[in-house]
Amino acid sequence: MKREVYSIQMLRGIAALLVVIYHTQGFVHKYLDKYALEPSFLTSPGRIMNFGSCGVDIFFVISGFIMAYITYNKHCQTGYPKTFLWKRIVRIVPLYWFYTTIIAGLLFFFPYLFNTATFDLHSLILSYLFIPYTPVALNQAPVLTVGWTLTYEMYFYLLVSIGLFFPKKIFFVVLGCFFIISIYIGNYIGSNPVLDVLTNPYLLEFYAGYSIGILFNSNVKIGKKIAFVSLVSSILISFCWIMDVFSAHRFFAYGVPAILLVFGGVFLEKNGCIRHFDILKKLGDSSYSIYLSHSIALPAVGKVLLLLGKLKIFSASFFVFFIPIICCILGYILYRILEVPILKFFQKK
Repeated sequence: MKREVYSIQMLRGIAALLVVIYHTQGFVHKYLDKYALEPSFLTSPGRIMNFGSCGVDIFFVISGFIMAYITYNKHCQTGYPKTFLWKRIVRIVPLYWFYTTIIAGLLFFFPYLFNTATFDLHSLILSYLFIPYTPVALNQAPVLTVGWTLTYEMYFYLLVSIGLFFPKKIFFVVLGCFFIISIYIGNYIGSNPVLDVLTNPYLLEFYAGYSIGILFNSNVKIGKKIAFVSLVSSILISFCWIMDVFSAHRFFAYGVPAILLVFGGVFLEKNGCIRHFDILKKLGDSSYSIYLSHSIALPAVGKVLLLLGKLKIFSASFFVFFIPIICCILGYILYRILEVPILKFFQKK
């Protein structure tokens, strides 16, 4: 088994935290006027309020890296594509189905807990199967909102599993060409939920991460100065974007910094320049549980605070930091008591 890349684990933790903060900002902003909260620049409409969504881009680059890292010497091995795909399914599906079922159960038995969404069996089945769809009326798609990213993940895993039947170099070139052509064609064909996934520039983030993983496994020497410049560039581009210095397509505003961040992080580690922070490592280990569970935990924690009448005491900024901490703690607990046992169970099978 290959050694763990700690920089990747820590970046996964940071990405999960960014996404939780992003959703918390939207939640708190929604209740600013209703509960007379003290306004904050963190909940003011604009780029600062949307920046946390870059956590998704970081996740996509990381996924590409991990797929290249774990399959580097596995191409054309008899039986490995099946093993690879099974491990990916075990990693993603059971926990996703669990939280999707919880949301579906709440929609069915306690519909009054939701503002607009209602239970719909057809939508639930499509959600289970990772098939993008147009939501019914004011429903969300998929049933577990954050599951939209998993549609991209599963699509990428499927392509990688097919690519394992071919030599690594051939698949690497074909995959890049396929993504570029798909995205190009997407500009000239009609839009629907499935085509939006198959032709989305997000695919370039997976490919960039995959390329970094190939480079990381190879004998190519990337010095710590180049890695450090990459990391700093990622931060500078993100800062300039937040400060409205430039405007650009999402891929350049969020995707490119995410790519530079992962590139800089893994090669700084390879050069022995990355310290291991245990709290970020634990955050990374539990990032999938945090990502899935916070869709339920965030509104639950927020509504409990509303019922307790505590929101008015604090500023909006306090809750932008406080609620994500609670969600991450709950996510880590669920990781220990739910995700780990599920993975162990299926690994035995």
